[in-house]
Amino acid sequence: MAADQSKPFFPVGSTHPPRNPKALTPESKYWRSFRNSPLSTDLVLPVTSLEFSPAAPHDLAVSVSASVRLYGGSSLEPKPFSLTSFSDVAYSPSFRCDGKLLAAGGKSGVVQVFKTDKAGHAIRTLKAHTRPVSVVRYPRILDKLHLFSAGDDALLTYWDVPTEAPVHTYEGAHKEYIRAGSGSPVNCEVFATGSYDGSVKLWDVRVDSSDPVLNLYHGGSVASVLFLPSGGLIATAGGNSIKIWDVIGGGRLIHTMNSHNKTVTSMCLGNIGDENLGESRILSVSSDGYLKCLILLRLRSHIR
Repeated sequence: MAADQSKPFFPVGSTHPPRNPKALTPESKYWRSFRNSPLSTDLVLPVTSLEFSPAAPHDLAVSVSASVRLYGGSSLEPKPFSLTSFSDVAYSPSFRCDGKLLAAGGKSGVVQVFKTDKAGHAIRTLKAHTRPVSVVRYPRILDKLHLFSAGDDALLTYWDVPTEAPVHTYEGAHKEYIRAGSGSPVNCEVFATGSYDGSVKLWDVRVDSSDPVLNLYHGGSVASVLFLPSGGLIATAGGNSIKIWDVIGGGRLIHTMNSHNKTVTSMCLGNIGDENLGESRILSVSSDGYLKCLILLRLRSHIR
């Protein structure tokens, strides 16, 4: 039977009260604090590494092909010069603690040191490696004279930069390529390395020995190593997992995260000035195309 079209139609109003917008949680505030700031760049070749200066205004160094490009920390505009003394691919730029010098490795095995305020050739050339140097790190605290380097020749070197001389050389530090390294945030003479042999080792240049002071076995090729702010914890990435180790407690494994589906390629710390968040987080990226976040506040219950 056909509906009676002559009857009037009355819309029915909603019986639910309007929803009040939810207050922002500390988690949502954290992610809303990020801003998209695209670089003004003409880069067309693969980027091998990124590094921000620890000194204000926190300039950005980008190693690409046979050069290191510099960008202003405030504007992210490219500076009018690049560091181009490399004869081959540049790797792992690292700023000195005051931001006035920058060191970077190369495919040939040479480590070069540059001034960051003007174009020019390297002011120091450090030669000890025979294969590509993928790890170059200035100490993260006030040491302006030394740096660490490690590479595919499984060699770890601690340099006196002014004299271009190695202070300590750890031959055969690992059994495979060294592709990861991090300096302690509380001691300029302590350094951690990670290798494709699956191991992570802690070194102290004050110890008169060629042996590491601590051995950890992550399993899988270690692509990234990161000291956490206290200096007592280390994060390691290998395969699709991230592990947190208590180095003060003798290398005790306290947390494992397997949230990536493919190889984790890099980690960094994300900081925010909110006490409720514990300030620091580990941001990890993977060849699965995702960036993921581990809140360090959640690790406190594991530490005794």
